[in-house]
Amino acid sequence: MAAGVVAGVLVAAGIAAALALSSSRSLRGAVPSSEGNASSTISPKAKTGCGRTAAGILDANGRPYRGLHFAPVAVAMDTYGNIYILSAQIWVLSARNETLFGIRLRQSHMYSLVASPPYPAHYEPPAPLGYVHSGHPAELFPGGNISQLAVGPNSGVFFTAGWNGGSSIFLLASRNETRFGKRMQAGHIYPVAGNGKPGWWRFGGNGGPATKAGLGDPAGMAVDSRGNLYIAQMGGPGAVWVVAAHNEQLFGKAMKQGNIYLIAGGLASPQSGKPYSSIRSGIPGTAAFTGPASDVAVDSSSNAYMDASRMIAAQKESMWGFKMKAGDIYTIAHGHAGGRFIALGAHRNIFVANYFRNNMVQMIANYSETRFGIRMKAGHVYTVAGNTARGCTGNGGPATEAELNKPASLALGKHGNLYIADEGNGVVQVVAARNETRFGIPMKTGCLYTIVAQRKQ
Repeated sequence: MAAGVVAGVLVAAGIAAALALSSSRSLRGAVPSSEGNASSTISPKAKTGCGRTAAGILDANGRPYRGLHFAPVAVAMDTYGNIYILSAQIWVLSARNETLFGIRLRQSHMYSLVASPPYPAHYEPPAPLGYVHSGHPAELFPGGNISQLAVGPNSGVFFTAGWNGGSSIFLLASRNETRFGKRMQAGHIYPVAGNGKPGWWRFGGNGGPATKAGLGDPAGMAVDSRGNLYIAQMGGPGAVWVVAAHNEQLFGKAMKQGNIYLIAGGLASPQSGKPYSSIRSGIPGTAAFTGPASDVAVDSSSNAYMDASRMIAAQKESMWGFKMKAGDIYTIAHGHAGGRFIALGAHRNIFVANYFRNNMVQMIANYSETRFGIRMKAGHVYTVAGNTARGCTGNGGPATEAELNKPASLALGKHGNLYIADEGNGVVQVVAARNETRFGIPMKTGCLYTIVAQRKQ
């Protein structure tokens, strides 16, 4: 990658100046179903587009670059407010002036961190992805398609990459530190899980070194406050794994640093005799047929959520109306609207992105409170963005009256703002949790704003 300005996805209209996108050679995120909506009148702004003309594309020489198609499939946020976006390559939108990944980041500027090489679809690497050596500089990353993204508590970026059904998971270190028992250098990548061998049905290595395990088809990732990595496997019978960042007891297992552990699913056939949606609560997660695990999220206690209805308890505690046992799986919601992608917010509120069905984002409230300008009741489902129609409208207006197009990923900010990777529209949007100015845009509670977009060429 050349130094200086690279591809040009820019922050949208609220920022006064166009953002410089840079990279560097030193480069080294049991409730009932009930619908509730905020009542409001569509403002003139709500009828505007979602922001596709708010940004431009430049190459390393500052000239228009037409090779980039911006279609965000994942979005994440770290504890400092930096926003990470996956669209073929991994970008970071900096929330403040600081040095991360060996780069001096400027507030409200966007930087390329890791890019997939421009290999044709039939390209085959000379060896499995596991051959990538620890400490490989990020700009020389030889991996294939980057498909998933997660950010740890210290801003380290986890991502999946692979060819032909074989996958591995890597960590891009944000600082010089020791993670998973490895000494890491800022801006370098390190394999943390997966052996890269092809075959979506493959999985194995339970209890052993994570880098020797077969992962098959990772569909989602999450990182808890302790730095443990959670992996949702969609291929085969479905499973959820944990890569232990420390030696500790979780999910009823004594876990060893750097090893991988199956905590749910992984069976070749249903053992309960019932569809996964009918699994009774309080049985071991590894003994229940759980079906495809399309995503995973974790809460402040390291409990793992497979979707909007199922949770695996990390420790013994009482919540969601259950007295939970470590390692058991619990059905915590019935009849929800469905969706592939989930995220956890404050107070363990569950957010669901309905990618395939109705282009909406909904929230299962864990407490009775007012969020996004909507009065919510504990245990009920509320639409917080989207109006079921597929489209690209609503920038600056009420989020529940806007049109989305395949919301592919969700992230929650420190103050409760909801970030949406709207893949079909090629934008990243935010639903404001309170009245404030973010990214130079005056925001109003419950309204939707485009913060990253691509200008039409």
